[in-house]
Amino acid sequence: MAFSKQLTASIDNALKHDQYFLNLEIQTGSIGESFLQKTVERSNTLRNYLISRNIADPNIISGAIGFEKKYHIHDLNIPEIDELDFILNSKNFEARRLERILSSIKKESHHSEIYSTLTSNIVSPIRNRNWYIQKLRKKGRRSTRLNRKLNVDTNGIIPEEYMAQMFGELIPTAQIFPRVHINGNVNIPNASGNLEFILDEEEELRNELDLIIIAEGDEIDNAIDSLVKSPYRFKDLKSRLLYERALIKS
Repeated sequence: MAFSKQLTASIDNALKHDQYFLNLEIQTGSIGESFLQKTVERSNTLRNYLISRNIADPNIISGAIGFEKKYHIHDLNIPEIDELDFILNSKNFEARRLERILSSIKKESHHSEIYSTLTSNIVSPIRNRNWYIQKLRKKGRRSTRLNRKLNVDTNGIIPEEYMAQMFGELIPTAQIFPRVHINGNVNIPNASGNLEFILDEEEELRNELDLIIIAEGDEIDNAIDSLVKSPYRFKDLKSRLLYERALIKS
């Protein structure tokens, strides 16, 4: 229960001090319309929850990141393009960073203290793939694709950890919470170490925010700007989509 109380206290304290909340959704593959729509929906759910705390009007920045060179957005006029503060994509993962993250996830107790609790059935597939970690180590700074089966076996946590640790590097003072379970607007601490709240008890919907980052607004803005520069080199997909939209209308 300690981690849940810590998360609730962190959120309330951030609201009192006018800090910003970055809600980030991460896609292992290419970005499509449904992914952008899901990101906006989850951002709205987070907003509703923060408003329900009755402390202050929340400051929220919302973004989507995909790890695929291509994208699949056929309707350039979908409102989610405008509603999101940023949309980034990257061709691949950096092998050395990915190797370092997988190695740290193997140390389950240490990892739990930093980010969130991972059950043994999630960590064990990583432990059983030392050959993959060694392969990444040999690639160094070169880009690489994420092992698809490993990503499935670990419930898609690797891209989330990849971005969590990257933002931790860019904003050392930030509070970072991956995989926050969401359902609505009544706070119910969860013994597994996540914040959970219910939207509709009859529907019993379950949902999850990939990443919540709490920091000062200018720190978050600077971090996002840094992602499109060396050494990260993410592509500003939102600007590209808006540019293509303008070309069609002209």
